[in-house]
Amino acid sequence: MQTLTLDSLRSAETEDIILHQDELRSSFARRLGLEISGQVHTSPQVERAVEIILDPALHYDKPLSADRISGWYTALSAADQGEMRKVSARDWRGHGKRTSPVH
Repeated sequence: MQTLTLDSLRSAETEDIILHQDELRSSFARRLGLEISGQVHTSPQVERAVEIILDPALHYDKPLSADRISGWYTALSAADQGEMRKVSARDWRGHGKRTSPVH
């Protein structure tokens, strides 16, 4: 839990997204079926971020398609901007200040 939470905080920071540690921890615990003390209510922003982070690990057997990656970036955009909007393949790394290819 600690590693997932801290990695998520650092990853969000690289995208200039601020997430709350206690919310991340609670969301991970709930989604993984773990009981922890001090669970708190989580924001939609944190829920979308946790969904993005856990999807590759929990669904490793699914093909890595353009639609799947687009879904991650749509959710990431919503986590950053607070609203869902469809993100196309050309927008994957075009948001915010930085642009770089997706590998």
